[in-house]
Amino acid sequence: MSDPEDARRLARLAHVGPELLSPIQRRSAKTQNGLALVRAREVGVETRTKIVNVGRGIVKSSGHRLPTSAASSFARKAKRACPRVLQPTLLPLLRVVENLTREVELYDKLVAQAGRPFRKFPPVRVRAIFVSSLLNTSYHASPISG
Repeated sequence: MSDPEDARRLARLAHVGPELLSPIQRRSAKTQNGLALVRAREVGVETRTKIVNVGRGIVKSSGHRLPTSAASSFARKAKRACPRVLQPTLLPLLRVVENLTREVELYDKLVAQAGRPFRKFPPVRVRAIFVSSLLNTSYHASPISG
């Protein structure tokens, strides 16, 4: 867009809906830090999940399978079950998964500490309520989540 076109649009907005041009509300530093913590944890979880899926795919394409396990115990179980021929390929990835698991556990502790006002709830709900409080929205538990 050009400057004159931008000016015309702003003038129209000011005439039709001045409330649309109201100043934005920035989040507090505490809120920004809390959201950064939750986002960083989420990146760790997503990255770990992608690596676990790649590892399973590599093993499956060679005609083998890795045991079913939670992401937190995947690396340990996969090391034992990994075919010898694939170990040079998979062991470095499994070390990354181990490191990410440790980091996610640390993030979980930090989120739990930040969410202390919500201790009466189970840990998964604490995260949801904590994020909701950071965003100033209400948290509604689905019937399935308990």
